[in-house]
Amino acid sequence: MAHRFHTEVPLAPGLVSLGKEETQHIVVSRVKPGEQVVIFAGDGIDYPATILDISRHGCTLQVGKGIPSQLELKTKLVICAPLPKGDREQFLLEKLTEIGATRFVPLKTARSVIHPEPKRLDRLRRHVIEASKQCERSQLMEIANLQTLDELVAGYRSEANTLWFGHVPEVADSGWSLPGSIGLNRALVIVVGPEGGLDLSEIHSLQGAGWHPCALGRRKLRIETAAILLAANAVRLLENTTKHLLNA
Repeated sequence: MAHRFHTEVPLAPGLVSLGKEETQHIVVSRVKPGEQVVIFAGDGIDYPATILDISRHGCTLQVGKGIPSQLELKTKLVICAPLPKGDREQFLLEKLTEIGATRFVPLKTARSVIHPEPKRLDRLRRHVIEASKQCERSQLMEIANLQTLDELVAGYRSEANTLWFGHVPEVADSGWSLPGSIGLNRALVIVVGPEGGLDLSEIHSLQGAGWHPCALGRRKLRIETAAILLAANAVRLLENTTKHLLNA
């Protein structure tokens, strides 16, 4: 498996230079001049490349023709959740990247605690890049700016999107559960509340706007657990639906 490196510069066949930060990653990976690597800019295309020169100032590569990634979902998957505390936010972003989420929206709710500033969001984007290298994705999961629940509801309408929100129902046999199938022509948007849960007014707001409540079981889950649970089930449904259509 070829080493993978990221650049912010748009890629095309020819010579490309990497800056100090990514060059340091190359040095740590013990890649030498003449070796083959893969470079990506986050647009869903892998570029095979050959290392030509490495110095303390940067690295020069000969880049070949791009190859579109086959790892991305056919449907946009948007996860919206308050950020958990401490290093759990890094874990959440890494796992959502690995699962295949397209976009993450940090959410401000009545009971949420962490409301990230732009500088913190930049750090989260770096976590996404590192996770993308590891799981071989070449399209970066987008990190949106902080949104309130009202802003989110206004931005994602049921006419154009499939809308879910995670909830622990008060009655165990309430019948709330994940749908058995899903269409591929609409983005799937999933809301997860804070560890104290969404309050009743927020639940009513989501239901009134056409969001489908999805059971999270009877136990109270941490933010990252609930988000990963719903994201993984969503990807399973999306990929099974895609496979069924291809085989039809």
